[in-house]
Amino acid sequence: MQKVNISLLVFNEGQTIRETIVEGYKDLEDLGINFELWVIDNASEDNTKEIVMELQEKFPKLNYYLQSENIGYALSSESSFKVPDADVYITVDGDGQYRLTDIKLLLDIVNNGTDAVFAVRKIRKDPMGRIVMSSVFNLISKILLPIKVQDLNCGFRALSKKAAQKIFIQNKVNYVGPEIYVRLLQLNMKIQDVDVRHFERKAGNSVYTGLMSTMKSCWGMLTYLYSLKSEYKAMSAPTNGLAAQNGKVYKPRASKPILTSPIIQEKFEAQYSTSGDKALL
Repeated sequence: MQKVNISLLVFNEGQTIRETIVEGYKDLEDLGINFELWVIDNASEDNTKEIVMELQEKFPKLNYYLQSENIGYALSSESSFKVPDADVYITVDGDGQYRLTDIKLLLDIVNNGTDAVFAVRKIRKDPMGRIVMSSVFNLISKILLPIKVQDLNCGFRALSKKAAQKIFIQNKVNYVGPEIYVRLLQLNMKIQDVDVRHFERKAGNSVYTGLMSTMKSCWGMLTYLYSLKSEYKAMSAPTNGLAAQNGKVYKPRASKPILTSPIIQEKFEAQYSTSGDKALL
């Protein structure tokens, strides 16, 4: 039976993570799929870790992966499709703004032969400032890059096993959609998007708050997109792209996995002994 991995990306989500996991786990069970639910924690400084580890005792298919330091949203996202072992990888921002029942929409498209699916927040439930910044990000992305999806910055996406194995993230930034899209283009993979529901954030803060933070983020965004544009033009052939280099192997980004499954423990013990890192189990 097809194995589906769902990863929640979190950073300081202690106020909402319990509800997100409990509700999401039930949604996944109701879908009747063979799944694992992972929490990929980008070195939270609150009580996220304690809550997740407590819930692991109740939910046998819940796994936890803790970065040893904050490595940025993009690289932490990469962990969501490199650390688990599955046939389909679905990555979701763990702030409680999505419903995991909607993964069925993405899963059906991947099972129809598409390599990557980007979700679209058709009706967004974010503060106006965040909506405007995201709209600008999407617009500039489409001007500089051959982007065809509607909501490139949405934190809800799916990858086939083939795509997950071949894509490697290079940029330590707080967005990842454009780079994933460029890697997919370099590999001549099929891309599609689909509408999903979006809900208001119940607690916690976005990284994009305050005028200075927003201005700094805009400058970083432009630099990032121009860099991807140059790379895309220079590496149009899939075999020349960074994501398609022969023999490239994923290594944990100085991360500390906290795991409960003996099978997964054996996998990481072997991986870390090879890479020279040490897993804390």
